[in-house]
Amino acid sequence: MSTFRIQKLSVQGTCSSFLWMAKEENLHPSDQILVGRRVSALHRARGWNAEVFAKSLLKESPPKFNNWTRGRHLIPPQVAAKVATLTGSDFNFIYGGNSAGMDPKFVVKVTEELDQIEAKEATKKPAKRKARRA
Repeated sequence: MSTFRIQKLSVQGTCSSFLWMAKEENLHPSDQILVGRRVSALHRARGWNAEVFAKSLLKESPPKFNNWTRGRHLIPPQVAAKVATLTGSDFNFIYGGNSAGMDPKFVVKVTEELDQIEAKEATKKPAKRKARRA
């Protein structure tokens, strides 16, 4: 088997595993939240606010984008591919948190944004649940 064939198989395996991860039913809800935080950190590290990024660059509605960045829904692979292209990241980072394939200077900015997002989330009060009437 040629080297090209081996490399092609490993890339196909990697892509299929990320497409598997990109399905909402395959991820734990806390993982969806982490994916959303990473997407949010990516656009913030580039200096784009969420509304401009969603409407102008991704051609998606801001409420839909908000649901993705909050982890309410998992960002679809087609949109994640646009995010990766526009921000200089990749599926490894968006779905798995692995920044090895990204520019090191940009990784520092993204990490700072992630730290800010997590600090903000830590200071939020937990949502109160409404009491059910019997």
